[in-house]
Amino acid sequence: MKNYNIKSKIIFLAILFFGIFGLVEISRAAWTPPIGIPVPPFPSDLDVVRPAPPIPWTSEVAGNYYIQRDQAGCSDSRAYGAPSAARCSLPSSPPAGSKVFLHGVYSTYPTISWTGTANSPIWLIAYDNSNKPNMSNGYAVNSIYTILDGISSSMTVSGGIGVAGRYTMLRNFTFTNSADGSNYSGVAVGGGGNNIVIYKATVGPLGNWQYAGAGDIDTHGGNVSGNANYIWFLDSTWFHAHGDGIQIENGSGNAAGAHHIYIGRNLAYENYQSGFWTKNATDVIMSQNEVWGMHVIPTNASVGEAMGGQYDPKYVWFIANKLHDSSIGLKMSGGNNGGGGPWYAIGNVIYNIYHSTAACNPWGMGALSYRNEGGLYAYFNTIDNVDSFISVIPANSGEFRDNIFTNQYTPAGCPALNDDGYGTYTIDYNLWDNDNIITKYNGTIRTTLSSFASATGQETHRVVGSPLLNVDRSISSNSPAIDTANPTEEAVFATFQSRYGVDIRKDFAGSTRPSGARWDIGAYEYVSGAPVDTTPPAAPSGLVVN
Repeated sequence: MKNYNIKSKIIFLAILFFGIFGLVEISRAAWTPPIGIPVPPFPSDLDVVRPAPPIPWTSEVAGNYYIQRDQAGCSDSRAYGAPSAARCSLPSSPPAGSKVFLHGVYSTYPTISWTGTANSPIWLIAYDNSNKPNMSNGYAVNSIYTILDGISSSMTVSGGIGVAGRYTMLRNFTFTNSADGSNYSGVAVGGGGNNIVIYKATVGPLGNWQYAGAGDIDTHGGNVSGNANYIWFLDSTWFHAHGDGIQIENGSGNAAGAHHIYIGRNLAYENYQSGFWTKNATDVIMSQNEVWGMHVIPTNASVGEAMGGQYDPKYVWFIANKLHDSSIGLKMSGGNNGGGGPWYAIGNVIYNIYHSTAACNPWGMGALSYRNEGGLYAYFNTIDNVDSFISVIPANSGEFRDNIFTNQYTPAGCPALNDDGYGTYTIDYNLWDNDNIITKYNGTIRTTLSSFASATGQETHRVVGSPLLNVDRSISSNSPAIDTANPTEEAVFATFQSRYGVDIRKDFAGSTRPSGARWDIGAYEYVSGAPVDTTPPAAPSGLVVN
């Protein structure tokens, strides 16, 4: 009986133990995509648990490679290697399901051309994730169904990581390169690669982000080119690059080459040029990113944009991004060959935007700065404490509705709406903090919203008064923004869902819209009982403003 009781207790504890762990696995929060960005098809879970090395690992274990190039006595005559007797080089053709563990410094530039399967991918993994291996000369990945986890690079020569192939994820890595004076990218995706995920990366510094010369040096954190498509950059940090945090494509022409590029929930700060930028591509979605610290320097007044693009990209979407403490918020530049656009700005929070050298020139300032083709369509943005709310605006300029415009600060007489003489766009249902707003529309300057509306027929449904924003720029319970947006749902939401199969009827915090009888103006929908971030934002550090 005594033995039976002991066995019963062991069985009970085992059931309890595995039951608890089963609950943990079941309840583990699945990765949530940023607003408007689809879930990648591979891997099925971006946070899939990395394989553990064999225990014990005192001799070679089939299917598990141990690579340590700087280990004395390493030899490629070994089939797999082990921690005490390493291989020197990565295997050329490991079978599907292999686990390749890397440790130490790998000082050559390998090309990884492996073929796994969806159910049996090949892993390249840091043997010690707390002491990541260093690929000191970069590497190229041209693989199928491969996951690289914890493989970092610290380089001193021009170059980076080249990624092509299909169904590949690079995760949990850092990249830094002190080489300066030439064009390169930390992570360059190209070669017709598709279904590639860059996830939980930290990229920077690269080159000299405080460069003060006159040369145009493009050293980007990430880059997409060469007809790559279905590329995800997710939950990563891109900083101190002598170029853009991420740039899509390199020039004009071939807008259909790179397509379905997703930049979601990343952080970019203090890059020489911009946070995230697109040139010629189609179906580009930048969602729920944060960008700060992009500022002009005396020798290059064209830099300092938090986010934007140029040339002829098609269907570019800026959704629920936080852009602040920079020279320009969203900037869509010219230099196009015709046929680009449309551009969409939906639900962004843009604040503390000031161009120190623009001197009221609409071509180089503003929270929304637009001089491209195809039209800019801006809805439900919250724009606060900026030098100009909207600037430039060519003839085919689109629509501006359901936005909050508050706290303009600028030289006296500078228009808050500054269109450079081509006012053919529509603007209505916006909330302005006061009526004494200077507008320049179709070449005519007016000093009040009332006179602007009477003369143009625009803003007939405007709301005037303080939006009563909270510290996080959400709206308080008595804000006039509540239930005062366009009573007809903006067509852009159906357009997006039809094109991508994803519903973006969300506010900046991810709450479903509308929450009341009618949509609220601005980036936030008021939700009773929703938490408000009352912590003042930390002051940016390391800024260099000339």
